[in-house]
Amino acid sequence: MFSYQQPKFLFYDSKGLTELETLINKMNQYLNRRLTECRELIPELDTNQDEDKQKESTKRLQLVLELERTYKNTVTRMLEDLFHITTEIIQSEKDKSLFHKKIVELKSRLAYHDWSVDLEKKFFDLQIANMKNYMRIAESQRGTKNYIKGEKIKSYFIEPLITRINNFKQIL
Repeated sequence: MFSYQQPKFLFYDSKGLTELETLINKMNQYLNRRLTECRELIPELDTNQDEDKQKESTKRLQLVLELERTYKNTVTRMLEDLFHITTEIIQSEKDKSLFHKKIVELKSRLAYHDWSVDLEKKFFDLQIANMKNYMRIAESQRGTKNYIKGEKIKSYFIEPLITRINNFKQIL
């Protein structure tokens, strides 16, 4: 098992978890607004023939999705570390259990989101539109185009994933 020294700053205390909870709530609200804006770009990505506008929309989508991924990965890692730290440091099983319960609750806030059939379908439509648009842009670039063709990325990855997403949407 891992060995931890008593941290100078006890982040695992209830104040630290409350601060982390506040951050998660604020970040989730912010990202939900950005993702809603991105969902509104879906029809534009599928139908707009203006390549510059498509590139700009794709960059916005990629930025928001990358920010979301980075945020979720980072905070998830923090919570996982806190789980291990509290396991090592807190002696009382009751206190340990309370902290672990709170950590799991906070972790679930990162993994889960507001849910509705319409929201899920829009999310999947956004993912499909983003993949198609990104492939369209990538195929227009010489070096990337050869790589996509040589590695059969469209036929082995993009098309099967889009098919699976569309099939999954049917059960929603």
